[in-house]
Amino acid sequence: MKYNSDWMFTKSLYWILPAIFLTFLTTSCTNTNSSQSGEDDSGIRKNVIIFYPPNGLGDSSYNDNICYGVHKTENSFKTPLRVTDYSPDSWTQSKNDLELFLKKYGELYEDEEQNKSLAKKNVLFIFCDQDYIPLVEKAKDSFEEYGFLALFLDSPKTDLSFARSLYISTYGASYLAGLLSRTLLPGNNQRVCLLLANENQASVVDAYNGFIDGFEPAEDERKIINKVNAEDYEQAYENNIFFVTKTDSDDDQSGYNSEYTNYVNIRFHAPAKQFSLFFPMCRGGINGFLRYHRETIIDSFYTIGVETDCSIYTRHVPFSLVRHMDRAAELCLSKWIKEGDLPLYQQFGLESGYVNIVLSPDSTELLKSTLESNISTAIEKERLYDENSN
Repeated sequence: MKYNSDWMFTKSLYWILPAIFLTFLTTSCTNTNSSQSGEDDSGIRKNVIIFYPPNGLGDSSYNDNICYGVHKTENSFKTPLRVTDYSPDSWTQSKNDLELFLKKYGELYEDEEQNKSLAKKNVLFIFCDQDYIPLVEKAKDSFEEYGFLALFLDSPKTDLSFARSLYISTYGASYLAGLLSRTLLPGNNQRVCLLLANENQASVVDAYNGFIDGFEPAEDERKIINKVNAEDYEQAYENNIFFVTKTDSDDDQSGYNSEYTNYVNIRFHAPAKQFSLFFPMCRGGINGFLRYHRETIIDSFYTIGVETDCSIYTRHVPFSLVRHMDRAAELCLSKWIKEGDLPLYQQFGLESGYVNIVLSPDSTELLKSTLESNISTAIEKERLYDENSN
């Protein structure tokens, strides 16, 4: 089990700036203001338990954004708050430890009925991946018995009465990414590779559909495989294929924890470097691409940044699809602290500002004008896409 300050040391040393930044965050993971009693008026402290996906914390990407948003909120309220960050090694471990957490916090409410009635506004479980839904469904009886509230981030709606969901759609921003990619690449060199970390994740599926609609490759130019290797890269390149690879795993989210695999594929498989552009929808897995770019001094392919503005790491990132998960976490946690509950479902898209395309500082005027002139179109297409998906 990984808690708080020890998780960051599992990552490579080359992430020195994010590591320093995250050190500050994690030192406050379970701290409260010493001048406060640590309890609310009912005598019970507010507790937030965050379940990150296996090995997710420390990714300098999606999960760390959530971590930042939660702890920023923790430090901005006078309300006594204890935050526990939990990043397991596997789904099996997370299942076992969820039961332990429920039992631990359930003991606070099993004696006095008046305290038990306050459970929903005093204990919040945040699950940072929709793959936690089946585990929480199996623990349904415990959640209902104690009255705890569960919040799923980056997740579709659920039918669980005690669950709330928030989702930041990637369709509209990915549509813009597709348009910008076609603008960026020369007409005779538009070979693009998409990496889908988990084809069952809503954010990955929406990103794929949005990019396809923006880039508009012909049907016979697309190839989708389950696991990429050197031969697949070469075959796709030789046949001018718009190339999509799925790297999902039912056990350990290897598609998201694919930093090293992506680095090795690019570093040692020459055919991979023949592609013009990569769109790695794999959260922290993009770090393998960023590492390769920093280690090479020659011009190579482009990589679209994901989740955060990745242009600070390399000039080979022309733009990034940024989802402000930190702001989403702040929004939810602040509302829960003030009101003791959350909306059943919240969805934000391009129009909301919670997701957008961030151009690199040295972007061309053509990219800038393409982005500015197509934002309204992307918003409308996302609206229609959502209507058809529901």
